[in-house]
Amino acid sequence: RRLQDGDEKEAAAATAAEEEATAVELTEVQRFLVGFQELRSGDAFDGEQLNELRTVEDVVTVLGLAPMIALSAYTAITGNCDYPSYAVAGLLALGTGVAHCALAYRTPRDWRAPRLGEGRTIYEFSGCYLLAFGWLLERMNPAFPAALEVADFPMCVALTAVVLYGFVVPAVVKADLVAANEPGYEGRLQPSTPEYQAESQMFLTGNVVVNVLGALFLPFAWTLAFRGTEWWERVQALHPSQAAFMGLSVLVAITGDDLGAFSFRVFEKRAIRTAFGLVTAGIVFNFLFLITPEIIFNTLYSSGVSEVGFYWE
Repeated sequence: RRLQDGDEKEAAAATAAEEEATAVELTEVQRFLVGFQELRSGDAFDGEQLNELRTVEDVVTVLGLAPMIALSAYTAITGNCDYPSYAVAGLLALGTGVAHCALAYRTPRDWRAPRLGEGRTIYEFSGCYLLAFGWLLERMNPAFPAALEVADFPMCVALTAVVLYGFVVPAVVKADLVAANEPGYEGRLQPSTPEYQAESQMFLTGNVVVNVLGALFLPFAWTLAFRGTEWWERVQALHPSQAAFMGLSVLVAITGDDLGAFSFRVFEKRAIRTAFGLVTAGIVFNFLFLITPEIIFNTLYSSGVSEVGFYWE
């Protein structure tokens, strides 16, 4: 029986390697399609490897994700801004950010890929992102201590740096993956296989897309820092659903980052077999847990929301 199981695993590994080698020749759009096929067929997941996800950081991430997803759904359906729950969600984001930083510390740097194309820097970035956006979620709360408002400008600078880093760096360093294999390359990256390069390219592309969207929160953060709590309270009085809309938006941004880092962690343990399945699963989960709540909320409560004009009110 053990020999049979071993043969089956070897055959599955050989098949996966063959598929990855074939996928190297594909464009990124075609790789996404490969990922969808893997999800539909059930070949993307290996449930046996989930037992590896037992560290404190993994537990903190899962415990943080569940209530944030639930709170997003609640806000989208009811249109209510439950500030006490948002305060708890902000603390969960801060705690998960610390957990991801700890995970980065324990993860060796893979020098075959540039920053945000491999595990350690992905976890580092996720930790910083969660800390910055967790602060923003807390800062929106009317109960936010006035004494801590002195941190508004430093935190806005940090938030801006995190978001810009998240899409500028991956866009710039993508070419280094290929260059590292060329004669005369003098950078720090080590040569890698075409299969590895294809995986890393998809991680870099995913970071660019996600963090371009993250930049949409920068005007709100800076306006809140400059105009203060009085402005934010006035906006909420003029637009009854504005607080719920902004809270939901920040919440899904936090959930998306948390979910993305955890998905990479699952891939790292090979519970998701290929990067194509990972990125495609990320798209599906983002649609279910991030985009869907936004669609529901805007369908039901858009009349109480100002998209841009509230910045000048």
